[in-house]
Amino acid sequence: MPQATEKRATSRRSFLLSTGSAAALAALPTAALSSSHDQPIFDLEPAFKDAKARFDAVAHAYSQAEEAYFAWMRDNEPSGDQQEWQERAAVVMQSFGVREAEERHEQSTDDLTEILNQVAATPAHTLEGLIAKARMADGDNEVIESIHADLLAMDERRTV
Repeated sequence: MPQATEKRATSRRSFLLSTGSAAALAALPTAALSSSHDQPIFDLEPAFKDAKARFDAVAHAYSQAEEAYFAWMRDNEPSGDQQEWQERAAVVMQSFGVREAEERHEQSTDDLTEILNQVAATPAHTLEGLIAKARMADGDNEVIESIHADLLAMDERRTV
């Protein structure tokens, strides 16, 4: 897990440096707006954490079901009647719960995407709001782009 955190920190750092946003972030007045302006972002954090935890758990279960099924396939290469083997493979796939795991994975992906879309659509007005969005970005390009737009909007308000 530390590697993933390290990778995310590097990605955020790279993002800020590559977009020139680090200077804008450093120049932001910390008390320009009350963090209550970002309450809609803060309100999304518990839903994000829940959706992310569900997604991670479901993705793990789906991966295990697929791995078990593919291991069976490697160990039981088709021989003889192809139709009979395919029917047997379908029964084995069902016994490993691959289809059900796939459906749960798709649903958890949709749930997480819905939360991330809300995060991306909600502008941050303060540094605290930006940090909250960054915690939820999870590599999502739309959220990252919205953070960039929020930084530029903050810089614009600062210079006006």
